[in-house]
Amino acid sequence: MRRPSIDLLRTVAIVLMVLVHFVENLAGQQSRGWLPTGIAAPIFAFLAGFSHWLWRRGLEDRHVSLAEISRRAVRRGLSLIAIGFAFNVLVWMPEDTFNWDVLTFLGSSLLILELLHDLPRHVWLATAGAAFLTAPVLRQLAQYDTYWTEGWYSPDWTLSDTAIGWLATGYFPIFPWIVFPLAGASTADWLGESPENQTPRVRRLAWGGFGLAAVGIAAASGTNRVIGEGFDTRPTSWSMFPPSPAYVTGMLGFTLLVFALSRRAFDPPAQWPLPSWMNRIVGTFSQHSLSLYLLHHVVHLWPLWIYSAWQGADTTSLWQQATSPVWAVAGAVAFLVSAYGLLRWLDHVGWPTAESILRWFCDSPPRE
Repeated sequence: MRRPSIDLLRTVAIVLMVLVHFVENLAGQQSRGWLPTGIAAPIFAFLAGFSHWLWRRGLEDRHVSLAEISRRAVRRGLSLIAIGFAFNVLVWMPEDTFNWDVLTFLGSSLLILELLHDLPRHVWLATAGAAFLTAPVLRQLAQYDTYWTEGWYSPDWTLSDTAIGWLATGYFPIFPWIVFPLAGASTADWLGESPENQTPRVRRLAWGGFGLAAVGIAAASGTNRVIGEGFDTRPTSWSMFPPSPAYVTGMLGFTLLVFALSRRAFDPPAQWPLPSWMNRIVGTFSQHSLSLYLLHHVVHLWPLWIYSAWQGADTTSLWQQATSPVWAVAGAVAFLVSAYGLLRWLDHVGWPTAESILRWFCDSPPRE
């Protein structure tokens, strides 16, 4: 059974992601200060953990063997990592293969969730806490700023830099980003213990999220950092690159809060059930989040690379200075409307999407 709250939150994250990427990559510095940056990724990562738990429980309820479930989970994780590497090469540049972006992180997180699945929930939370506390230490030991000298992640092609990037210095390193999928899986497991009456637990989840968000905001209140602008290694900065303790705490709290409110408001028995037309929109965007992630990069970045190469200029000469923020926002809206129509048509005619291909490859039963 689909959950409107999850579809809605994932759609909100997709819309914010497309808006931020279009404006940042097409308009660049002109967009600083007003974009809702740093919100989509925590929501995506939290929902990845929550959805993984639901997916696994659904297979268990259908009496799929634990060995088969693990096989599918590992395939999903490794496939996302492979897609992430291919995406880095084909959409960005070959030198960005190991920048450890969101797809490689999500694939890695699925492997970690599967590794920890049979352990008690308090072990999941302890692992998340350890990752949260260890991340600033790892960044300091790795000299994080030496990998971001030009404002973006730029490692050497060495085994040590590749490993350090995955752990601590890339765009989405395991430490501390694994906190969000582990929190999502833990939340799903906790709510799953009392499926009959979840109102008290959802209420406690909302208050806990509110408290964490308040702590994170209060910790960062003395700084004037903007998410994503440069980097700041102070624990009390509000910085996504690197993900500071204040940012991780605040965004985890915010994610828990909006998740609890959405679940209380929109999931059966809903106080405000979504109308059918909105259910179709958020359901389509949620089901095709991977396709949208891949497609929106191709749509707004490939024209820049192709046109620059055709003009004989450096391939990235138009990056962050192709147009104004207003036109970038208009392009994001046009993409979302067009993508919705395209995805509905693909579903109608039964043509493959990134999600259906991934399911075919990862979830097909083994041959006898």
